[in-house]
Amino acid sequence: PFTNDLSLDEDELAAISAWVDEGAPLDVEPETPIRTLNPPQFIDEPDLVLTSAAGAYTGSTDVLDDYRCLIFDPDVDETEWVLASHFEPDQIEVVHHAIVSLHSADVRARADALDAADPGPGYTCYVTSLLEGPQGGGIPLNGWAPGQPPRRVPDGYGIPIEPGDFLIVQIHYHFDESAPTDLSRMTFDLASDAEVGAAGGSLKRLTGDLYLGPAEIPCYEGDTDPLCDRDAALDRVEDLYGGLARRIPDFMLFDCDAQVSDFAAMTNGTAWSTCERRVTNPGRVVSVMAHMHELGLRYRMTKNPGRSDELVLLDIPDWDFDWQFLYQPVDEIVLDDDDTILVECAWNRERAPFEAVGYILWAEGTVDEMCYSSVVTAPE
Repeated sequence: PFTNDLSLDEDELAAISAWVDEGAPLDVEPETPIRTLNPPQFIDEPDLVLTSAAGAYTGSTDVLDDYRCLIFDPDVDETEWVLASHFEPDQIEVVHHAIVSLHSADVRARADALDAADPGPGYTCYVTSLLEGPQGGGIPLNGWAPGQPPRRVPDGYGIPIEPGDFLIVQIHYHFDESAPTDLSRMTFDLASDAEVGAAGGSLKRLTGDLYLGPAEIPCYEGDTDPLCDRDAALDRVEDLYGGLARRIPDFMLFDCDAQVSDFAAMTNGTAWSTCERRVTNPGRVVSVMAHMHELGLRYRMTKNPGRSDELVLLDIPDWDFDWQFLYQPVDEIVLDDDDTILVECAWNRERAPFEAVGYILWAEGTVDEMCYSSVVTAPE
């Protein structure tokens, strides 16, 4: 089980069934607004609020899937410890998702140069932030997709922001009908001096890693669209997102010991993939997350499949793009160095609110797909 469980128990399901059997009578006026019992969550009184240092961004419908890296400046004078952070989209109708990373002053000149070379606030950044080194020398700080609440760390832990540090907020805009000016923001809850002092002057740090799988969805049998050819689909990905994006689908196959031929018979609209790898961030599980796009059908993450201590970490039997959370387990779950994690993703071409055209690959666009997972742990 997870904290903040939104599922219905057997008694609640029985009550709904009985109400339907009785004709679903209303005990309020028909025009009464429906209000959620679980409204969107925010950091109510943030200690720090940041927006793009260069101001609001206005894209264009000429670019359907626009990946924009924006620089956010904390401008702190001393080490600050993040206890909670939250990305708050401004123009919710065009913000598809966001990935937030924390970078040191060592790569700030590179970020500023990329910003200056690209008209408008920020710069185009498909796949990575384009800074030097793994993740530009930065660390993952937050990620947002529809439904995500603030990310909070366990008691005694924190994420340090040092003087000179800055954020790269990569926002995926999907401009299918309009491109409104966007000024999304980040909010933070910071540890007080008393909290840091009580911890001996420094909080403990979390670790996290990604657990990914291939995304390969062939066309229906008999479909003659030119993009049903996988090489043509790869050309499309490169044209839209660059050479690195083109290499990702084949890398995913290699990394997961899979072949293109494994998916060749999946021509009825449904496709699936699996990938098992050794744990790279041992410790107590703080949260797990899954991410696919709008063809997503189901998802599962399993610790040590086929072993006596097999444990399902996350199971989403009916994928919904608008329900993507950081799931926090109620019971203590510990990952060791010799454990493995299996991710399983499935898609169906009819799930999307658009016509899925051609061979669908792992790529950045809303009309493309992913099999993406993250696990955050507290080292023991």
